[in-house]
Amino acid sequence: MNKFIKYGLYLSCLIPLLFTPFTYFPWHFGKTMIFQILIEILLVLTISASIRTVSLKNWFKSLNYLDWSILVFLAVIIITSLTGANLSNSFWGNQSRANGVFTWLHFSVFYFLLKTYFQEKKDWYIFLVLNIIVAFFVSLISFFPQILPTAWQSISGGGIIGNRAFLAAYLVLAIGLAAYLFFVYQNKWRFLFLGTGLINFVALYLTGNRGSLVGLAVGVGAGLIVALFTSSTKKIKIISGSILVGLGVLFLVLFFLSQNVSFQNKMPRLTHLFNLTNYTSATGETRLMAWQIAWEGIKMHPVLGWGWGNYNIVFDKYYNPQILKYSFSETVWDKPHNWLLEVGNGAGVMGMVSYLAILFFAFYYLFKKTNKSFSKIEKLIFFSILVAYLVQDLFLFETSNGLFLWFIFLALISTNWRISSNQFFNTVISPIKKIIFCLLLLTVCLSLYYFNFLPLKTSYYLQKATSGDVVSWSQNVSKALQVKSAVTNESAIFLAEYLVNLDKAGAIGNYRTVTEPALELADFLEQATQKYPGSLKYPTWAGQIYMILGDKVAEKYYTDAEKIILQAKDVSPQKQETLFLLARLYLLEKKFSQAITANLEAVKVAPNIAVSHWFLALAYGAAGDVKNSIVQIEYIKDTLGESLTKDQNLYLIDMYAADKNFPKVIEAYQKLIVDEPSDLNWYIKLASAYASNGDKKKALETIDYILVAEPSLKAEAEKFIKENNLK
Repeated sequence: MNKFIKYGLYLSCLIPLLFTPFTYFPWHFGKTMIFQILIEILLVLTISASIRTVSLKNWFKSLNYLDWSILVFLAVIIITSLTGANLSNSFWGNQSRANGVFTWLHFSVFYFLLKTYFQEKKDWYIFLVLNIIVAFFVSLISFFPQILPTAWQSISGGGIIGNRAFLAAYLVLAIGLAAYLFFVYQNKWRFLFLGTGLINFVALYLTGNRGSLVGLAVGVGAGLIVALFTSSTKKIKIISGSILVGLGVLFLVLFFLSQNVSFQNKMPRLTHLFNLTNYTSATGETRLMAWQIAWEGIKMHPVLGWGWGNYNIVFDKYYNPQILKYSFSETVWDKPHNWLLEVGNGAGVMGMVSYLAILFFAFYYLFKKTNKSFSKIEKLIFFSILVAYLVQDLFLFETSNGLFLWFIFLALISTNWRISSNQFFNTVISPIKKIIFCLLLLTVCLSLYYFNFLPLKTSYYLQKATSGDVVSWSQNVSKALQVKSAVTNESAIFLAEYLVNLDKAGAIGNYRTVTEPALELADFLEQATQKYPGSLKYPTWAGQIYMILGDKVAEKYYTDAEKIILQAKDVSPQKQETLFLLARLYLLEKKFSQAITANLEAVKVAPNIAVSHWFLALAYGAAGDVKNSIVQIEYIKDTLGESLTKDQNLYLIDMYAADKNFPKVIEAYQKLIVDEPSDLNWYIKLASAYASNGDKKKALETIDYILVAEPSLKAEAEKFIKENNLK
């Protein structure tokens, strides 16, 4: 039995290479579910093998502080999920992140399985070498993504991992693993590990992820500093000091070179890493806002937090209206992109302390004097990687790919402190042990079906619904919603989003064909709204579905849309997107004064946001209030200093024309001619504006210019001259 379990653990090494095209988020959700299934099977086999031989009492006695810190952390996130804002999301997680408490439980079981069955170094070395081989292929695929089937290729640049940031987090640990094996194997094979580590580093560099690269740099620097001040060997001190100085000089050289325009053009990726202005760009500013919001969430619920994985609720509750200044995509965050703040939001101070305890005891056991299993250089490698991963997590969040290697490192460090296995033997099978075994076996079997198979089934129908046309969507909505799994609520969001995108693209021919599934979906989202009143996403998407039905099927659905959007407004009163949605609904209903009021609210919460003034201008224009529409657009240009798009300029010209302000119309067309001097259409419109303004001379001069450029327009020109009495 033990051999089968070991082989199962070896098999788990392939998890990062898995891709599940039949699921939504096929780069990580499906592989996480498969990992959970594998761990549950191995757990059943372990319990079956241990029922006769293992004494639970002795097993608990064998736990070290690192083991207990992991168990305490699990207990904290379970308790805080029960007291949090959305238990379902906290415990089961979702497809987009696959990082719920349930997944953490499986990684913790993985950790204890590694400690239990890899008691000898040869077992560990086989396992680690397999992981290095897999990491090599992960990097190789990131270099040549075209070797994958087209459907498998990610636009996010992360190869088989999907997202380049997730790939970077995985590679930081893979580099440390390769470095460790390089020093473990004192033969010619060690250079294969060195080569793999370098390949992984190149792949990491090509991701362009600054958080991971900064983390790796800090980790290496910290390791060298520790070597410099703790080593008793003069040679080690000289080597580590020299490397530190060399790296410092290299950093300064690259930093100053990156300020040079010529170097920037030649090495844009490297420049991106050293250009400090990048840290004050839109991404940097919005990340700081997200951190501030996270801090507000911690202050509101400092002890127990909001429940694991519920940062989206915190973000909407303490939403900063200034974030819209950067783009609409920045107004939706489900992670603060800082792991410690995320833990604090989800599990409060208790969660942060228990998580930091894991790190503390990892360092403690690594450098404990009685630890003879690792050489000094190996300890420094582990130390550097632990620091690198911790620093990286200050700019990112955990994913299943990174957690896989992270728990391997923890188990490898902790294994040295297990009580010898002969202290577990107890040949008596007590009735209570039989009962516990049967209950655990039943629990695992139920888990395999309800919490792994059913989520995969939901994701399967979601994938089918969102990978085809409107017919495919209509046929699979009910199927996806009727599978009552842990990810059904999230799937409803993606189904609604897909319908809205189909509508925007004009891809729905007959709206009657989507009415029934759309109503079923909207009703499902309304029920979720009542169940989770603090969540903004359910009422927002339900409202958009009702708006589509009201616009294209029957106006009676506008009432449902207004009711549910107002609920969304109550959740996050300052979120402009909700106010824009409400204003759009009122415009569809021709309730112009109410549309103006909603847009005025959006302007009020952040007067310096250009897009708010633009939507207000459109509302004024739809209401026939030309002058106020012009005032808002001119405010964007003159006060906020924002440039207008071509379409916005054309709309402004229409407003000037409606206001009979022809000098402004003329001025606007003259600017368009400067931008696009070869477009005769602007000259034609300019001539018309001159004529409307009574400037016959300028109108005729413009027509003459047009005819020189395009003589074939002579008949149209003569007709225009006659109609406007220019001669």
